[in-house]
Amino acid sequence: MTEETGSLDAGARAALDGGKTVVTAGPPAAWTLAPVFQALPREEEPGLRVLVLGPEPGDLLEAARMIRRLPGFEPILAVTGTARATRLIAGGAVRTLLATPRDALKLLERASLPTDRMHTLVVLWPEATLGQGEAGALDTVLAEAKVPRKVFATADDVALKEFLERHARRAPVAVLGRLPAAPAGATRYLVAEDDRRVAAVRAALDTLNPEKTLLWEPAADRYERWHELVEDPTVAVSGTVPPDQRFDLGLAADFPTPEVFAALRAQASQVLVLARAAQLPYLSRMARTLKVLRVSGPADRARERAHTLRQSVRERMEAGDVSAELLALAPLFDEYDPALVAAALVRGADAPAAEAAPVANAWVRIQISIGKRDRARPADIVGALLNGVGLPKDHVGRVEIQDNFSVVDVNPADAARVVSELSKLTVRGRPLAGRVL
Repeated sequence: MTEETGSLDAGARAALDGGKTVVTAGPPAAWTLAPVFQALPREEEPGLRVLVLGPEPGDLLEAARMIRRLPGFEPILAVTGTARATRLIAGGAVRTLLATPRDALKLLERASLPTDRMHTLVVLWPEATLGQGEAGALDTVLAEAKVPRKVFATADDVALKEFLERHARRAPVAVLGRLPAAPAGATRYLVAEDDRRVAAVRAALDTLNPEKTLLWEPAADRYERWHELVEDPTVAVSGTVPPDQRFDLGLAADFPTPEVFAALRAQASQVLVLARAAQLPYLSRMARTLKVLRVSGPADRARERAHTLRQSVRERMEAGDVSAELLALAPLFDEYDPALVAAALVRGADAPAAEAAPVANAWVRIQISIGKRDRARPADIVGALLNGVGLPKDHVGRVEIQDNFSVVDVNPADAARVVSELSKLTVRGRPLAGRVL
């Protein structure tokens, strides 16, 4: 089992060398794209040369971390504010820019994105962007950005056929991870963004208490990142899965390829995958059964109390008219920020429910790709979840219908299955897509 994904095939390399478009098919993990970036040209001339579009800030930060380990792409900027990005681009202080399609479109509208000088545009997981209702922004950026070399990284090139037909017609497809014909076995997962994975691994080891663990980490700086575990005799930190050893726990510290996942299942009694919420639908296509690992700490309890408090406030606002209260508080709004007034009220309020909500009753919010403009009603969403996905009634919570999308609360254990099954359903003639918020 190699430490990185395999190198690109000859057709994909030739296309990149010739400044043409390439499609990659593999798991939605930025580390799998290292061979693609390694094959891109390096230029000494300063200024913006590479644009990376991703659906979520988490995707962009994960990609930035991978790119920084490769020579020739610095300085790198993940856009968090278009004003600052405009200034840095104009000053020639950015060679690689990472942005959501919406932020990239804002920069284009300001004439702050010099696409005529760029040699490569990389689009990460466009299916997720389309599922968020951002197809217009992505299509506009692709139409306006006259960049000769494009890379479309998708987790499912078959499902994305229509989109790729428009933007990557007849482009070679490089397979960076082949999904099995059907999900196999079971795995546990723990949702953890990149900056929380060290703490998540500690919590997982304390919770499961395995005698022998393989910590699989694809990054080249794995021993530096996991230095506190390198000397632990019960934990083996590695970028490979040894075929001749058995482990009580195979822990994937980053999202694995299907091949790595199969190797972990073969060599470990149980497997735990650290993943971002957006990666769970792909994980559900590798593992027949997903089970969240319950770990609890002070931060988790604080987040749950905050969630419960917010829900309580929503219910109070919806329960009746609050005009009298607004009139009473209006003079304070002239003296203080209304957010500070609300915070002071919460601090002084007697809210016992916020202190005692069990973690098991927390909700996960799912965004669904239909809204008021599609004539969707809460009953449509609930019906799709109960009848189409098969959820029990008490596993579905609050439903919010917005103009272009809807948001529904579901039981955390059902989140991955809901996102996966929604893609097979239609409501009012519209195909559904969902993502975890």
